[in-house]
Amino acid sequence: MSANENKLNHASVLLIAGSPSASSRSARLLEYVDTLLAQTGYATDRLNVRDLPAEALLHADFEDPLLRGAQKRVARARAIVLATPVYKAAYSGVLKAFLDLLPQDALAGKAALALVTGGNPEHRPTSPCGNCSRHCPPVTCCRPCSHWISR
Repeated sequence: MSANENKLNHASVLLIAGSPSASSRSARLLEYVDTLLAQTGYATDRLNVRDLPAEALLHADFEDPLLRGAQKRVARARAIVLATPVYKAAYSGVLKAFLDLLPQDALAGKAALALVTGGNPEHRPTSPCGNCSRHCPPVTCCRPCSHWISR
């Protein structure tokens, strides 16, 4: 099996939309990334966190079948792309509520990429993440993930 065939058969990318709004800029950016990944042969799956039951998220109901299903989708993915608007220098609350319900090592061994959109400069993070001089949301790091996206 060639390296390209292996990529096509085994790479699954979970796209997580963390905006509370269906028509957000971060959702449109995630759609664009989905298109690019599909063009390069990656299998994608999309999870809209806003579609998960709010009460189950807020009460950390680990037995909720929709939350369990979302957790399983994260576990199956080889790579994760998180898209979120930034509010007051932080990622969205609905995304935080979901990420808080994942096991601590849920992203271990996975390529992860954060896509963050902001309405104005006052919402950008106030300090770099520590791995570089750029500003990053605290759920991810800045290490390059281009090894799983061919250009």
